[in-house]
Amino acid sequence: RSQTQKKKHRENKKKMEKQDIIFVPSPGAGHLLVSIEFAKSLIKRDNRIHTITILHWTLPFVPQSKNSAKSLLASEPRIRLLPLPEIQNPPPLELFFKASEAYLLDFTKKTVPLVREALSALVSPRNGTESVRIAGLVLDFFCVPLIDVGNEFNLPSYIFLTCNAGFLGMMKYLPERHSRTPSELDLSSGEEEEHSIPGYVCPVPTKVMPPGQFVRESYEAWVEIAAKLNEAKGILVNSFTSLEKNAFDYFARRHENYPPVYPVGPIKEIARALELSGHRFLWSIRTNPMEKACPYDLLPEGFRDRTEGKGLVCGWAPQVEVLAHKAIGGFVSHCGWNSVLESLWFGVPIATWPIQ
Repeated sequence: RSQTQKKKHRENKKKMEKQDIIFVPSPGAGHLLVSIEFAKSLIKRDNRIHTITILHWTLPFVPQSKNSAKSLLASEPRIRLLPLPEIQNPPPLELFFKASEAYLLDFTKKTVPLVREALSALVSPRNGTESVRIAGLVLDFFCVPLIDVGNEFNLPSYIFLTCNAGFLGMMKYLPERHSRTPSELDLSSGEEEEHSIPGYVCPVPTKVMPPGQFVRESYEAWVEIAAKLNEAKGILVNSFTSLEKNAFDYFARRHENYPPVYPVGPIKEIARALELSGHRFLWSIRTNPMEKACPYDLLPEGFRDRTEGKGLVCGWAPQVEVLAHKAIGGFVSHCGWNSVLESLWFGVPIATWPIQ
């Protein structure tokens, strides 16, 4: 058999194998929830995935996060939660209140031996006839120190950014700025620095930058995280192209020494909020007009059943007739001019969500 045929045979065999994916989210509630919803969405969409294992640890001040994760995974038996042992020497809590980003990064570094041990067990041969292999790691952006652990096991690491593409542009900018000005941001000098952030239309002043970048420990943590992103196989962003066109257009142009960026959102925060609120709602979701898609297909599993009798999800909706109805108490709008005028005319308060 020729070398080309052997290579093709190996590739076809790899495609037919069932694959496991290892998720390592940050234990903060917002990060953990979105990571779990992304895992659930991924396993439903790709039948090559056999299981997803979520390596989970708890922060000393959020011990209940394990129970929250278990409840969110109850409906999906192919996703399993693997708790890591408790960290015996966590960073001092004072650091969290002074520089939370530095605290979380230090905490992640202390989990490295535990994650290495867990991965060693997971990649070991398993009993049974079905071949299952670990396809790679999906890491929260606070978990970038674990890229090195993945490399030890020849596993590609993908970063899951729970923030938006604009935030990723800022992260790409930070190491570049740091090479010129190796210090945290400062407003006390009186001369305000402007920042030309990739994917932004205009430079932004220092005063609108995230608060952590004015604290030395947090700033250094951000720079370290941002520099490590370059080593990932790819970056998955919880956003979508039409929401952040400029940022995604920038990242669509391949940049040397920077991984490809993929929009994978939104991971359904709106659906979760509506469900928890208990309020009645009408939600109009635009789908691709070229495809016969049901809006419910984009939402979390079981959402339709859990909100039955309280809400309705549809494609197009007669907006004027809806806003004119006496039962309407509020309108979440992308703020097209017609929508603004119609809301004003019918006296319906708008929760604004502008999109260009």
